[in-house]
Amino acid sequence: MLDKILSITNNKNNYKNITFLGMEFRINPLYCTEFASRILDKITPKYKTKIVFNSEPDFSDNPYCFFEYISKNHSKEFQCIIITSHAYPNMKPDKNIHYLYSLKGLYHIFTSKYIISNHCNDFVNMIHSKRHIWINLWHGMPIKTLGYCEKNITNKNFKRYKKLGQMAYQIATSDIFRTIILSCFKSDFKSCFI
Repeated sequence: MLDKILSITNNKNNYKNITFLGMEFRINPLYCTEFASRILDKITPKYKTKIVFNSEPDFSDNPYCFFEYISKNHSKEFQCIIITSHAYPNMKPDKNIHYLYSLKGLYHIFTSKYIISNHCNDFVNMIHSKRHIWINLWHGMPIKTLGYCEKNITNKNFKRYKKLGQMAYQIATSDIFRTIILSCFKSDFKSCFI
C-alpha cells in the first residue's frame, strides 16, 4: 500500500527520483535528508534490542562478521538489521536487510539503539544524536592520510569526520593506532578502545 503512495528509484550522481502521490521529484538525498532525519531522530523511540549494521562495501568486513556472530549467538536477545548503502534490484525481500534510502531502512536506523559501521559514508548522515550507541569497527587501521589529516578535505567529508569524532566509539588495534585514530578524527580519548 505504501509503495503506491511513495516510490524511490535511483538516478545518476546520487540523485533519486521520488514519486509521491503521482508527483515526481528529482533530489539528492544527501542535501535534503539531514533536516528530516534530525527531526525523525528526535521523535522516534530507540529500541535497546535492535542493532543496525552498515559496511562499505555492503555485506563485508567487521560489521558483517559481527552481524553473523550476534545473529547466530544472540538472536533471541537482539534484532539484527543490515542497512545496505546501495540498492540491489535483484535482491530478494528480507526482513533483516534494507536499503539505506528505503522507508524500512530509515525506520530501522532511527529506531535502533545500537549502530555498527566500518566507514564514514552516506550512512553517517543519518546519525544525529547520542541516543544511539554508535561503534565504528573500521575495516583496517589507517596507514594513509585519513580524516582531518587529509589534504584538500571536502566540506562534505569534513562534516562527516567531525560527526564521527564527536559521536562514535571507535576501535583500534594498538596504542599506536589509537593515537592515529584520535588525531584523524579529533576524538575524545575515552571514545577509542583497543
